[in-house]
Amino acid sequence: MAEIISSQIAGASSSSFTLLEGDTAVISCTPNLKSQEFVILEQTLDAGTSYTRVTGGEADGTVLDYKTNRQKVSGAGTYRVTKTATSTATAVHKD
Repeated sequence: MAEIISSQIAGASSSSFTLLEGDTAVISCTPNLKSQEFVILEQTLDAGTSYTRVTGGEADGTVLDYKTNRQKVSGAGTYRVTKTATSTATAVHKD
């Protein structure tokens, strides 16, 4: 499991990561998020110049929140995750 956002209170974005067709990744965080704290999945279509939220199960792109601590991501593309500010130092990981 690779740490893609270091343990911190501040909001932050990960470096981009690429999934090829058929690849999957599992995004998780430690400790669990609290109410009003989120991790959002974003995808770039222009080699990292801009990112847009991926709208899958959640219309706003949220992949982790206080109810969901692990989420599988699949589909070819280049992605990053963005963590909101948290009340305790929280790290985000990718398997």
